[in-house]
This record gives sequence, C-alpha cells and structure tokens, in this order.
Amino acid sequence: MKNISEKIRLLLLAASILAAVFIIGGFFFSGDPLTVKDTLSHVMIRGEYRTEEGNWRPLSDLPDFYGRENLRPIYIRGHFSEEIEKNRIVMLRMLNVRLRLSVNGREIYSFGYAEKPNRYINSPGDVWHGFVSPGITPRDEVTIELRRVYAKDYDSPVKLMLENIYAGDKGELLLEVLYKRIGLLFFIGIFVPLLGLAELLASPLLFFFASKKIFLRFFYNAGFTFAAGGWIAINYDISTLLVPFPRVILAFEVICLYLASFFFTSYASTYMSGWRKRAAELCAAGGLSIFMMIAALAWGE
Repeated sequence: MKNISEKIRLLLLAASILAAVFIIGGFFFSGDPLTVKDTLSHVMIRGEYRTEEGNWRPLSDLPDFYGRENLRPIYIRGHFSEEIEKNRIVMLRMLNVRLRLSVNGREIYSFGYAEKPNRYINSPGDVWHGFVSPGITPRDEVTIELRRVYAKDYDSPVKLMLENIYAGDKGELLLEVLYKRIGLLFFIGIFVPLLGLAELLASPLLFFFASKKIFLRFFYNAGFTFAAGGWIAINYDISTLLVPFPRVILAFEVICLYLASFFFTSYASTYMSGWRKRAAELCAAGGLSIFMMIAALAWGE
C-alpha cells in the first residue's frame, strides 16, 4: 500500500510540473508575449519633508524612519514629476501606514482611517491602493501626511510609498510588477500549494485502497505541502493587485502558517508510538484550537 501512495505522489508531481511548464511557457515564450504599455507612468515627488516640530528638509535626505521614536507624523510637500490627467488612476504602495493626500490644500485621498480599528490588527494593510485623479499638474502643490503603525518594518514604509507611485491602468501595473520584479518566482510560488491541493484532492483514493496509517500520512503530507506553499506564495507586491481584499490575504497567510504547523506535527505523529504519539497529537489539536479561538476573536470584531 505504501507503493500506491508513492506512485500517486509521483504522478501528481509529474502532472504539476508539466502544467507549470505549459503555464510558464505560455506567459514568457509565446509568439505574442504580454507587454506593459507605455501608458503606465512612474510618478515621482520632488520637494521636502519634515516631522512634528521639525524643519523642512530636502526629500533626498529622507531617512528610513526606523525606531519607535519615529512613529510621529511625517509631512511631505512638493510637486509630481508629471501631469496626471483627470480620471486617471493613481496607485500607491502602502506598508502599515495611514495617509492623507491633499492638492493645493484640498484633501482628495486618505488611506487607513475609514475602517474601525481592530484591537488585534493595527495595520490598515500591506497593499497597493489608489484614487482617481481630479487632474493634477506639476505646478500643483501636493502635501502628504504619513503615520506609521509599527516601529519596525521589514522595509522603510515611507520610502516604499514615495518610490512606488504609478499612474495608469491597474492591469498594466500588475504586468510591470510581475515581469520586472517577480518573474518566475511567482510561478514557482504558486506551484507548491497547487501540488499540495492536488494531493489533498487525491487523498480520498487512499482512504479506500490503503491502510488508515498510510492514508493519514499522505493526507497530512498533502496538507502541509498546501499550507506551507500557500504561506510562501503570498507576495504583497502582487497579491493585492490580484485580490483587492487585504484582510482576506492576511487571513489566508496566517491560516496557512498555523495549518502548516498542525499538519507537520500530525504527520510526524504517524511515525511515533506510545506517549510520544499522544503528546504530538495533543500539541497539534491544542495549537489548532488556540488558533481558531484567536481567529474568532480577531476577525469577529
């Protein structure tokens, strides 16, 4: 029966690799490849910044703003590098910040203030977000108020936003990010969870044709592959361009992380016996129960 599970896994792996080759080939080596049009513009801000009670300084001197003492508001004023016509979409890369943007003293856009705060989730998101331009010229004064949520971030959220302002079509931005920043990593990232999903769908076959231990071992292995692969596949540079619901993506990432722990511990328990097996099963069940309780409190607000 063990040979059956190995054959099924090898068959699914071969089918997944073949499908991945066709998908990647279709995107990158077709006769009419997808390209980013010239209508997508990378917009820069030329101007100065200051913190509370600070003096205006050139944006070229902007620091990374790491540390708890830099959680105070940051103010930026200047001009866009080019004209953004009326009704054109402006997209900005947000990482754990709240933002207000005004043109000539009139606020036209805000981010992170509309939703009710959650006691467990402080951040408004790690997302691409944007607004419809009312018509902004390089002569108009643009002012931005930024408030960071966390003292420490993997990237500098202020510089990340200022370096990633685009005007144009959302689909073109998706291609820009996919081809120039992520490339094959995107397809590699989705390959692993798809393989795990295929194994999960195939696992009922072993329920009827193999022993309970073999079935559980295959099922837990498939679940771990799917959950760990799903967690690895999340890339916020592109995720919110595909799924415009940041809390859904955050929930999926956290769920995958905890499920990976549950499936790994459960899989390891199938190789144990006695008190070690019972302890592993208890840890897996206890960890899953605690996660479900925390998730209910966090997303039930």
